[in-house]
Amino acid sequence: LGPEIDVPAPGLDVMSLRARRTDFLRHIRNVEYEEGSAYVGEDKRYYRSSGTSFSAPIVSGIASLIFSMNPDLTNVEVKRMILNSARDVELPGRDQFTGHGVVDAVAALRADPAFEIVADITAVSAVQDAAGQISVDVRGTASANDFDYAEVSIGIGEAPSEWKQVGERINAPVFGAGLVQIPADEFRAAPVWTVRVIVIHKNGQMREEWFTLRLG
Repeated sequence: LGPEIDVPAPGLDVMSLRARRTDFLRHIRNVEYEEGSAYVGEDKRYYRSSGTSFSAPIVSGIASLIFSMNPDLTNVEVKRMILNSARDVELPGRDQFTGHGVVDAVAALRADPAFEIVADITAVSAVQDAAGQISVDVRGTASANDFDYAEVSIGIGEAPSEWKQVGERINAPVFGAGLVQIPADEFRAAPVWTVRVIVIHKNGQMREEWFTLRLG
């Protein structure tokens, strides 16, 4: 959990081989577990458990398959193929729970190593200009290998049904810098808002990211 997550992979209730005389779940603190309940099979040679120890090899395996198809690819290109082909789940866009989305081996193998589209909100903060006017400064990245444009919009609540575009359309890539400054008056109608950045690739594909803003 956190901004370090790139992609999640299956790792819940996975069955694997069990090393003799092991039952490692019984040594994990704060986990309700009955000794031996994770054993599978009459001979207890299999074990059912969860964790990143299962997820990480899946991602590594996908990367290995990509390299086996094209050994001339760089590690950056392979990572790009995995991230940009991931299947978005839960909150739209990249988030601290699911990263770019669940890994998709078939889509990753078919991905274009040059394709990239990034929508990322890194900071939202209040700023005041020389005249004393307060605005909400939205910073982040809006880019693509063939960038068309980007837009920032806001909506009331954590899952808005309607959106209002704020600021001008962004016609050039932005990397870790200011995306838009929104006048504070735009947020008077409610205590909770969602800020959304959408990036459009010239091939028509879109990526978005949401940021929940709680006032007061």
